[in-house]
Amino acid sequence: MLRRKFEMLDLFVISLLMTGIFFGLAMLSLHGMGEMNWLAGTMFGSSVWCMICGWGIFAYNMEG
Repeated sequence: MLRRKFEMLDLFVISLLMTGIFFGLAMLSLHGMGEMNWLAGTMFGSSVWCMICGWGIFAYNMEG
């Protein structure tokens, strides 16, 4: 039981890290292009998706 929770919290940390990476790439592409385009939109979408998954994993761990 504890082992599974530990692995799930590892996934939470990884998802937060990926959120940061995608958000950074989105900001770089936004800064480089000077406007919102499909690349920046995709990166922002990916960072939001990683964040949602991460907090879902965290909430799942806290209730069990």
